[in-house]
Amino acid sequence: MQPTLWHITISHYSEKARWALDYKSIPYRLRAPVPGAHIPVALWLTYGRHYTLPVLDLGGERIGDSTAITGGNALIPHVIVVDGQLVGTWRRTLEKDGVILTLDLLTRLSAAESKRVMSAARRFGEFVGLRADIRQLAR
Repeated sequence: MQPTLWHITISHYSEKARWALDYKSIPYRLRAPVPGAHIPVALWLTYGRHYTLPVLDLGGERIGDSTAITGGNALIPHVIVVDGQLVGTWRRTLEKDGVILTLDLLTRLSAAESKRVMSAARRFGEFVGLRADIRQLAR
């Protein structure tokens, strides 16, 4: 499943979102509504929560606002990419004796893919020098 970035062709907010996705090497499709139709499209995509673009459609979850897309307000700060495909997001919560890594997978992973994701999560704990408690959100 490839994310879709709904954007306005000439917009620094849309450009910010595109740069963030490119920087994180996340493949995505671009969709631009007919000029002038961006407000109703954004309202429709976000169920009335946002009236501007960009909106990132993750196939069930839609994130409006370039700051949220880039992780500036921690709505989607970290993504999980397997073989060039966005497969989920993760958050960290620091505790005094460890770090909790909460994985929110958007798709079912194979055993090999799951092993690679868990290995990367453990390496993150080692990187910050804390024991990693890895949890997965139920869908």
